[in-house]
Amino acid sequence: MCLGIAMVRTGRLWGNNLGLITIGTLYNPKQSNIPWSQPGGPGTIVYPQQQINIPYGFPAPALLINESTGLFSVFCGHWVDYPRIFLDDDGIVVTPILLKDSSGQIWWVTINNEEVIQTIRAQGAATNSVLVNDSSITQTWVMTVLTNGDIQLTPSVFANAPTQLAVAAPNGNPFGIQVANGDLQVAYLDLTNQGQPVAIIACALCSGVQYTMPQAQFFSTVSTPITII
Repeated sequence: MCLGIAMVRTGRLWGNNLGLITIGTLYNPKQSNIPWSQPGGPGTIVYPQQQINIPYGFPAPALLINESTGLFSVFCGHWVDYPRIFLDDDGIVVTPILLKDSSGQIWWVTINNEEVIQTIRAQGAATNSVLVNDSSITQTWVMTVLTNGDIQLTPSVFANAPTQLAVAAPNGNPFGIQVANGDLQVAYLDLTNQGQPVAIIACALCSGVQYTMPQAQFFSTVSTPITII
């Protein structure tokens, strides 16, 4: 299957220069000057984890945080009393493509900085397939992943599906995975009506993005901002 080559986008990044807003990943990998890592992929445990009666620096050096003492447990495995809210006036939200193969293994479909499509073993909530419309012909494709990580495209009845699947390269640049005449490609992301003012609800410790909501919905005339429950 042919992978198209697109030139690397240069210039400004979107949002607050931290890149795209990817649900289930770290918004700021160096939040509070701590080197956070997420080896399992989107929506999985973020390290370091809180320690019982051990000073580590959550969020300041020598501050003791007891594990499981917060009000909420979030996907990253941290316990917090409240979310951290970021506001982005031109945010582009990406939902990671997580596909499950026939053996139950989950693969994250993404790209590297050289704009090559990759499938990376991952964890988290996944689907068996995703639909994408061909950008050149009237055809819908069912995208699945095989047990060796290869991506498979199967023709289907034409349906209401996107022509691009938004992804973010590790360097933060936005691209779209698409199909043209049956060939899988990487192309510039169609930014038409993409950037929107959004509120980013994240873990107060590691800034793992739980979900986003329109800023217009986050702010209200009664309470500014509204309370997230």
